[in-house]
Amino acid sequence: MTREGGTAMRGSRFGKGIALVLVAAVGTLSAGCFGKFQLTRKLYDVNQSIDEKYIRSAATWIFIIPYALTGILDFVIFNVIEFWTGENPAASAPVTKVYALGNGKAVLTLSRDGSATVAVIERYVGARRVSTLRVRDDGAGKVTAVETVAGENVREVVAVAASDGSVDVTVATAAGAGTERYPAPSVRAQEARAARIASEVAQASRGAAGTIPLAAAARVPSYGG
Repeated sequence: MTREGGTAMRGSRFGKGIALVLVAAVGTLSAGCFGKFQLTRKLYDVNQSIDEKYIRSAATWIFIIPYALTGILDFVIFNVIEFWTGENPAASAPVTKVYALGNGKAVLTLSRDGSATVAVIERYVGARRVSTLRVRDDGAGKVTAVETVAGENVREVVAVAASDGSVDVTVATAAGAGTERYPAPSVRAQEARAARIASEVAQASRGAAGTIPLAAAARVPSYGG
């Protein structure tokens, strides 16, 4: 089943959450104005060394994070962009970050697999791991996420960015599979959110010279570039 829509996501609860995100991201700007990435860059004062392809790839990740993890979405996107724009892209060791969640935590591990970026997000309640999400960004516009609970794969989401700026999201569960297309204006709204996070990365990482070193080609997502 294929559907087209700008705000209806998989599941009604998830859809309402993303709809609120879109409204907050777009604000009073029109879709026509948001069509210019330069406006997004200016609005959020994104450091010039953070390439637009980072923003576009990070925006695609937003479509594959399951509802249960939306509370840590900014944390994930922030660290992914920081990973892509790090000072030492040749380092082979994975990067691990921890985010406190009430009586639990989320552990994010980022690594490279050739030109792809791999993220593993483990969610804990107390000392018990309740879910694992493995995300793989192939660096060419396709992001795949597999969610595991109690050792069983419960959901697989594949987001593919198209040349027209839209994103096709396919969700597969035990109940079946469906594909939904999010048009360019909805994707641009998520790019705005990613741009805002990128500006925070720029502020946090800016060195004495006031710029962030460019990452090596192997770490740079090629979509849109």
